[in-house]
Amino acid sequence: MATTVVDERAITPGLQGFYLHYNLIGDDMLVNISSGAGSGHPWYILRYDSETITPVQGVVYLGISGYGDAPVDATPTSKIDLYNRYMTSKESYDSALKNVTEYPEMTMAKYQEYRSNIK
Repeated sequence: MATTVVDERAITPGLQGFYLHYNLIGDDMLVNISSGAGSGHPWYILRYDSETITPVQGVVYLGISGYGDAPVDATPTSKIDLYNRYMTSKESYDSALKNVTEYPEMTMAKYQEYRSNIK
């Protein structure tokens, strides 16, 4: 659900055609949605607390042109709003779970390495 605040592909019914990878690191979560092919699959940092999810920053591999910033709207989103969104499309989100994987290889060090390549 949290990924929907930065990437509209996370709203795709059942994540059909996509994979969502995430890693929780302290108060942050790294998230990525990919089709498994090509480039243009951003990594985002989301910060969470007891009440909200807040996008922090994103980076995306653009292919031959290298890495770029993946802009985010840093407006916090209420977890209650996310829950209500889930409840209105529960079946779709539940069916997407088969395409959601915790991915410990997504680290802040790797994220910062990608950001360091932005020209």
